[in-house]
Amino acid sequence: MNFGLQGGGHHREVGANHRAHHRRNVVGMPLLVVVLFGGFVVNGGWCLFLNAKNRTTGDYVKSGAPLASNLIFAGLAGAIWCSQLICLKTGEPAMGHLKYIGWSVMFSSMILFSTVIGIGLGEWKKTSARTRWLLAIGLVLLLASSIISGVSGYLAT
Repeated sequence: MNFGLQGGGHHREVGANHRAHHRRNVVGMPLLVVVLFGGFVVNGGWCLFLNAKNRTTGDYVKSGAPLASNLIFAGLAGAIWCSQLICLKTGEPAMGHLKYIGWSVMFSSMILFSTVIGIGLGEWKKTSARTRWLLAIGLVLLLASSIISGVSGYLAT
């Protein structure tokens, strides 16, 4: 998705030529529509493939399944996912020549905060010491890479 978001010059031009061209933060919206639709097609196709392979397509209409709450929470998750990308694209013009780093910062933050919340909620309590050690190493590497990226951008200016 990042390649699509960074490389969609034609769609950025469409956004720039739109009647709201005086607002720089809407330039990436046409590109976002195309990239998110492509992601939806790929992910939806993969889910349907896995449903067929695992013979779980009947779960969608299974009696007793909490269909309404499943649809609400799936819609909420989709809205949050799209919102983060909309925030990324609307903030990109303010990032200038460092806009390429927005994707990695966004995903690093998502991984870091969701992991910290999971630790706080006790999701990692019953894991082995080795697993927690690897988790700690991964989080340290994630933070270090973000810091290095930020410092390198600062030093470049």
